[in-house]
Amino acid sequence: MIDIILINGYRVGYPVLPTGIGYVAQAIENAGFDYDVCDVNLQSHDQIMQMVKDLKPRYVGCGTMTYETEKNYQLLQEIKEAMPQILIVLGGPHAIAAQDNIFQECSAIDIVIQGEGEEAIVKLLHGAPYHTIPGVLARALPSEAMPHDLLNIDHVAFPTYHKFDLSKYGDIMNIASSRGCVYKCSFCGAPKFLGKKWRAFPLERMIGEFEYWYGKGYRRFYFSDSLFALNKSRIIGFCTYIVEYGYTDVEFTADGVRADHLTSEILKQMKRANFKSLTLGVESVNDETLAFFKKGESFSQIDNAISMADSLGFDITIYLIIGAPEETYNQAMKSIQYPLKYKNIVNTVFSKLMPIMGTPYYEYATKHQLVFDESVYYPKIEAYGTNERERSHNAVEEIWEALYPAIEKMSKHLAIRNHINKGLKFLGLPIEVKMLNNLTQICLNPVMFVLITVLFRIAKSLRLK
Repeated sequence: MIDIILINGYRVGYPVLPTGIGYVAQAIENAGFDYDVCDVNLQSHDQIMQMVKDLKPRYVGCGTMTYETEKNYQLLQEIKEAMPQILIVLGGPHAIAAQDNIFQECSAIDIVIQGEGEEAIVKLLHGAPYHTIPGVLARALPSEAMPHDLLNIDHVAFPTYHKFDLSKYGDIMNIASSRGCVYKCSFCGAPKFLGKKWRAFPLERMIGEFEYWYGKGYRRFYFSDSLFALNKSRIIGFCTYIVEYGYTDVEFTADGVRADHLTSEILKQMKRANFKSLTLGVESVNDETLAFFKKGESFSQIDNAISMADSLGFDITIYLIIGAPEETYNQAMKSIQYPLKYKNIVNTVFSKLMPIMGTPYYEYATKHQLVFDESVYYPKIEAYGTNERERSHNAVEEIWEALYPAIEKMSKHLAIRNHINKGLKFLGLPIEVKMLNNLTQICLNPVMFVLITVLFRIAKSLRLK
């Protein structure tokens, strides 16, 4: 018998190291409790059920997004039916958004943790009364939770993933070096889920976490912060350290980078420190749409930052959101075609605008009668290319359906263009973006694509000799 099993319920296309569950697990470990972990992306429901039956935990804790949460509910229901004495705890963004509605959504859940879970879960395991734990809702108590403050993250230990099978998550180590978001983008729940105050781990801690994993053999690192570059001196300090101490065999990716945080100095420092990839939320090339999204940036700011990053040779991934109310077909098409402007935009994630519970847009959509059935807005996945959610046939759906062929075509174009661009870079052959786009257009023909691929392989083999 153990104290708790933690379930990573965040369902993704491929296994991604669950940083949030990792932090909670580390807090439990440091407090001296016995625990284990499982992941819905690596184990079947039957395997997780067997693990629960074998280990007989006092608690089962599950972290979940709103996406595909009904599958997690099904799993938790099965656990409760098999072992009714287990107390089931739900945390994560959906727990924050839905609050005590979760008790109606899933009868198996006993406790909901609002906000960050490190302190609350440890107090639960210590046996503290529910009403004394900030942020905890319990089925057995009135719905109002004791107010909770944001954690002082200076005292939060980074996850070491002792109970995780790290070999299942690839060779990239995820690092979350800050929490929270000070912006108010209408489509995003980060301020509600992570806190409206931005809290960054000190530079020394950032370096310490990097060095710990470097010592474990990792050479590729992914910063998953919502606002990676908000504090410029912190990023410059980290990059300077990497360069001065000779970490030349590493590669970094920065997610959550806002364009208005990027200066020429920042980008050059990141390039020197071997940051290879950047991910930016463009959302739209139309300033009216950006204003509706409350993005807090103009398109010229975004475009300027991407232009600088492209000229320095960063691999750039961008996010675009399609289907804003009152956005026309032609305006949306300009956004879809934007990646053609820069040759180093290697990937574009096209998302359908969806009113996810906990986001300001959900309130807008409810007010303007765009939400007819709340269950519809528990979508299967946020991004284009995987599972589509149920269609509600509103204006957002109509423009998405009209543009879907163009999105598919652009996604295919970018995949082939990236393949060609990588081959040309390896061979040391420079090419302008217009010519690259033209060559890619030719290679949309399967026969030409095969021919180009064969020529690249021959050229590479000759060069390697």
